[in-house]
Amino acid sequence: MKKGRITACLLAAILLLSGCQGSNQKVPNNANDVTDNTEYRVADLTPANDYYGYINAETLMSLELEPGKNYAGVTIDMLNKSNEQVDAIIDEIVSSDVDYPKGSNEQIIRDAYNQMIAFYQGDEEQDKIDEAIVTGLIERTNEIESMNELIDYWCVLSRDYMINAPIDGGVQQDVYDSSRNVLILSTFVPIDMEKMLSSSINAGVQRDNIKAILCLSGMDEPTAREKSNNIIFMFSSIAGKCEFKDEDEEDKKDHISYFVYYSKDEVSKNLKNISYEKLCQMMGFEDKIPDELSIPNTDQVYAIEETFDDEHLQEWKDCTIIQILSDTTGFYPKKYNSAEFNPLKADEYAKKTLKTVMKEELSEIYASKYEDERKVKLATDICNDLKDEYYKLIDEADWMSDEGKAYCREKLDNMIFYIGSQEHHEIDESDGNIIGDTIYQTALNYSKRTRIESKQALFEPATRNGFESMPAITVNACYVPTMNCIVIPTAYMADENLNLNESYEWNLGHLGSTIGHEISHGFDSYGIKYDKLGNYVPEAMPQADRDAFEDLQEKAIEYYNSFTFFGSHINGKNTLGENFADISGLQACLEIAKTSDKQKLVLEAYADKYCNIYTDEWLKNQIADNEHSPDNIRVNAVVALFDCYYEIYDVKEGDPMYIAPENRIRRW
Repeated sequence: MKKGRITACLLAAILLLSGCQGSNQKVPNNANDVTDNTEYRVADLTPANDYYGYINAETLMSLELEPGKNYAGVTIDMLNKSNEQVDAIIDEIVSSDVDYPKGSNEQIIRDAYNQMIAFYQGDEEQDKIDEAIVTGLIERTNEIESMNELIDYWCVLSRDYMINAPIDGGVQQDVYDSSRNVLILSTFVPIDMEKMLSSSINAGVQRDNIKAILCLSGMDEPTAREKSNNIIFMFSSIAGKCEFKDEDEEDKKDHISYFVYYSKDEVSKNLKNISYEKLCQMMGFEDKIPDELSIPNTDQVYAIEETFDDEHLQEWKDCTIIQILSDTTGFYPKKYNSAEFNPLKADEYAKKTLKTVMKEELSEIYASKYEDERKVKLATDICNDLKDEYYKLIDEADWMSDEGKAYCREKLDNMIFYIGSQEHHEIDESDGNIIGDTIYQTALNYSKRTRIESKQALFEPATRNGFESMPAITVNACYVPTMNCIVIPTAYMADENLNLNESYEWNLGHLGSTIGHEISHGFDSYGIKYDKLGNYVPEAMPQADRDAFEDLQEKAIEYYNSFTFFGSHINGKNTLGENFADISGLQACLEIAKTSDKQKLVLEAYADKYCNIYTDEWLKNQIADNEHSPDNIRVNAVVALFDCYYEIYDVKEGDPMYIAPENRIRRW
């Protein structure tokens, strides 16, 4: 079973901890590698050969994977508990005979749930209503006789049915000026032009996908094939006028290519078939239009717009049908829906969808029920203590200039902590109107409300609200560089992570190390490019400091590259940001603890925080793709860097986890 696999992971940890010393011992890759000597090996764990296993072995050996699950332990316990709590909230709401006020979270959740149940159970009456709507959209498309008429129809589809026009836009916070929002143009077409050009096979696959969707609309196969060929030909011509650039990894991560601005006059000069006003109307702006647009790919936008003429009317009508049938709600009628649902799992489907779509509504109820003010205060105290410690770490960083330290201190001054949940909104009776006659209509109404709010935000100052990134039911924490803030949701303060019955040091090792980890992200190679207000200013840090930090990063990459797990080396470059954040977070917590007795408690809690088991396949995939190192590496590779670990556990040269003092890397 699973316990053998768990043991394999423990032994793997033991054998690879001397990675920095070049150990060539074989790491067992599966349960079959561990047989009669299992108990002896586990009993042989010590702080000096495997700190992670020494702290967690007993608990790990008691864990078992549930069928179909990839991991178990502290992390999954928090996720399971949060899911069970939210499911219980939904059960209580939908089974209650309370007459909830119109517009309340409870009224919306109960009505939406009941509509989802009807959908997943195949309610024929609801299906007929929705089928008539979608069929009507397709028939109306086929009746259109001119490109101008089709463009006007795109405006209707975008406004009323959340069906994107070929050129559409979304509102985002400006990466260069976090105080404002900007409109960013995107193209929504049924062809990946760059992929299409890369090979005839890709072009053929995309053509067949288009053909299948057109057949779903009611076309016979020969007609659908001819139309799909014509669409491919049109986009081949468009692609020939476009330049496809290979962004480097840093640019992709920063998304800075999205933010390239053009005035109304500049855009108007390049439009051939529609006006600037009509372009904005297609994106949902009618009464008030923006005076500038951000267009990441101008050649693609203008090449597509150039085909908005009667010569290409039929191709664009067919593309419109494809867009109509590209269901964005998840609730299309059977005739136009290729997904299959098990009616017996309707409750499971509905709850999963609610937790995805209605996070804010559920989070308010969840926070009212489970948020503990004492925990919020404790988490706040830990944040403040860690913030104070980071000031010291910055001041004591001998590789950084005074100018660089001043920049980091200023950024830390303005870092905001969002802990728990946001203030609950007042009930607005009109919100109850979001519930339509069917779940498809309700989903449309929900999307329309979100879109309207987004469009309105374009003409208002950008808000700084971290809870929008992670609502209260989220079992995670994060640093948001564009807001220079850290979010610690209510669900992440479960007892497994923040416990009022445990010592302050225990909580430092658990939640505190996470908070310290997230603070560090504000000063890593990515986060440091954003200033105190979240503006993208990549050269704000002096070049000499950036060069010095580059040297630190190279040492960290080399250090982690030396560790192996399941026969594979850890990728120090891919895991760099998370590794440095682990080191930095624990460093700050240990500095706060100060005495050996308290630091010992922090170290033990830190190791306990990562007490999880995984399937072999999951671990191998993590090593290959994940930006985090495996749990035992996140513990052992980190604790071995701190002098207090050697003093507390009497670890000496020659022990498997020993790292020579000159090789004990630091983040600060």
